[in-house]
Amino acid sequence: MLDSGNRNNARTSYIPRAVMHAALLPDKLSICHTNIQSLCARQLNKLSEFKFCFENSNVDIICVTETWLTSNITDEVIAVEGYRLLRNDRNYARGGGDCIYYRADLVCRIVAASEINNTDGDDLTEYLFVEVSVSNCTFLLGVIYNPPRNDCSETFEQKMAELSLQYQNVFLIGDFNTDVDVVNARSDRFRSVLDSFDMHLINHEPTHFHPGGSSLIDLFLTNNPDLIINFNQVAAAGFSMHDMIFGTLNMSRSNMPSYQTFRDYAHVDYSALSDALCSIDWNQLYSITDSDIALDFFNLHLVQLHDCFIPLKVFKPRNQNSWFNNEIQLAIIERDTAYRLWLSDRCQNNHDQYKRLRNRANHKIKQAKIRYVSQTVNNSLSSKDLWRRLKQLNVTQSSKSSTQPLNTCDEINTYFASNFSEASTTVPISPENSQGLHFCQVTEYEVINAIDSIKSNAVGFDNVPLKLVKMILPHIIAPITYLSNAAAGANLLISDVGSNIG
Repeated sequence: MLDSGNRNNARTSYIPRAVMHAALLPDKLSICHTNIQSLCARQLNKLSEFKFCFENSNVDIICVTETWLTSNITDEVIAVEGYRLLRNDRNYARGGGDCIYYRADLVCRIVAASEINNTDGDDLTEYLFVEVSVSNCTFLLGVIYNPPRNDCSETFEQKMAELSLQYQNVFLIGDFNTDVDVVNARSDRFRSVLDSFDMHLINHEPTHFHPGGSSLIDLFLTNNPDLIINFNQVAAAGFSMHDMIFGTLNMSRSNMPSYQTFRDYAHVDYSALSDALCSIDWNQLYSITDSDIALDFFNLHLVQLHDCFIPLKVFKPRNQNSWFNNEIQLAIIERDTAYRLWLSDRCQNNHDQYKRLRNRANHKIKQAKIRYVSQTVNNSLSSKDLWRRLKQLNVTQSSKSSTQPLNTCDEINTYFASNFSEASTTVPISPENSQGLHFCQVTEYEVINAIDSIKSNAVGFDNVPLKLVKMILPHIIAPITYLSNAAAGANLLISDVGSNIG
């Protein structure tokens, strides 16, 4: 396995990642597109390489077409660290689909999405239009996937007429499957629509390569080309036969910190914390008759103690691809080099060599992940740690279509109904509680048992972690008991107070 220094060198030597890292400006907004041709293909190996490409990258918005996602594949399975996700899956047939990954500090909202549930058998243009807000700029971004047999001009014109006039700046990106490098009726109609909305094509080199030739079908369009600082494209052999296209917009953005924080309960100054607790005058709490005000007083002191005495630590997240090694890196580089050789000389021998090295890289990734899983998940782990690691490995979610039931609902209902007689059974009903609901006072012992029984570590609206409450419980049991009884006196459930302090 790689050590941290070699892993960083390996990451920058991965061709698509290295090209984007060198070309994109970190303080400006950047967008890229890739036709992924099934995001979860090759037993999620393609997804692993996709995540590796964009982990800690300069790309702010990742637009993906032909995701081939279904409702059975959850957002958690395809999540990329540091990004949020919007998606529009095709529901009527295999293939298609669009999605957008965007940095957490951006504001994106869907303004239009195609209805991908066609039952007529015709291919439809698929799109996802979002409004993006960054700093003081707001613009319209459209991600388009148009199936090869479909002419997208009519749908494209309709959506532009509905949406484009509402925004000063419009950017469209995706696989339009209309080769603008050729002259025919379909490309003429498409260029006519572009001209009518004053949309400019940014890229002019072929983006899709196949044994029979190449075509310019992955397009980056805008009504304001002056906003494009730079544009480039790079072969991404690990994803598909489409080049990845990307560009930087002249829109400033604040960089998201690549570091995370946590409270270090292992290095608490217990002596100082105890002295601070002893200095609190709880008589002020006992003199408050309003239970809500008393609870606010209590929470305020606990939050101050938490922030002052539980050290805040900063760390940089480690690479999640712990299975990645030098052997895989070399196989990927050899595969990408063979792909670029085939692009320059489209002979059969070069294509066969590329396919052989592609399959070799896929096999090495698969085997490395199997070894990593076998080493990571073993019988010595506790049940909690086992499920945590399985969740990190994305093996607790199914990415395959669910099987169809063997029987219909009516057949199942008929079977169960046949096992019961029609005679009704009288169920005795307890008489109503004539005493009504009432509250009783609790003791410190009951409060301690109640707090000890809470297993969740979730933090409520009061920002007081249960871990802190349990740590200092001997010092605060009397105030908590007072609050519980004060709440009971005010006709509040003790469970509500417990959720506030937990």
